[in-house]
Amino acid sequence: MKINYTFKNQELLNLALTQSGINAKHNNERLEFIGDRVLGLSVAAMLYDMYPNENEGNLARRHAFLVSTDTLARVATQIELEKHLKHGHMTGGKINHILANAMEAILGAIFLESGFEVARKIIIDIWTDMAAAEIVAPKDSKTALQEFVQKTYGTLPNYELIE
Repeated sequence: MKINYTFKNQELLNLALTQSGINAKHNNERLEFIGDRVLGLSVAAMLYDMYPNENEGNLARRHAFLVSTDTLARVATQIELEKHLKHGHMTGGKINHILANAMEAILGAIFLESGFEVARKIIIDIWTDMAAAEIVAPKDSKTALQEFVQKTYGTLPNYELIE
């Protein structure tokens, strides 16, 4: 795994690399839970510092992109996490989800073993270039649709719950 960190506790690393499809009791879900929070706070603080003139909405869109399943899966692929992952069948649309979860679990394991500051530095090292490359804050599909409809028709779309 190509990451600037060496685990002292191999059991913790093994747990971070074990998907629930392999072991229902001893898997990476709890590490994923805490890694998600460490990543979210680290990326939020990084964006706050990188973009001092942006409003909350733009920061939120950047944040959503940087912590998305697709971005996490891309990072996991870059560090070759899939070569070490203990998983069931990685098929179809689940591949990105499994890789993203494992990436969060690795970050959670680093946090538990070495603390927030070490985990934050690793996140900053990996995510800064991606954050800087996004010149315009990305928009989620719903925001893009609403802006298109408002520009085209002068009003926001009406949503109706059918079921």
